[in-house]
Amino acid sequence: MELLYGNKGESQGNQVFADLLPHLIKVIENAGMLIIDEFGNSLHNKLAEKIIEFFMENVALR
Repeated sequence: MELLYGNKGESQGNQVFADLLPHLIKVIENAGMLIIDEFGNSLHNKLAEKIIEFFMENVALR
């Protein structure tokens, strides 16, 4: 995954999340599919868990 924001002092996890968020929103809005390689590598475990929960709850409503 290419980081769009470069290194501005944010942690790698924050950079990954910032790059991932627009894609997650698009998939949720359009009921699509997003394939992410090594999703949890840079994200805190709790954040990764919450992203998956949010995604599953919102996609399940469609």
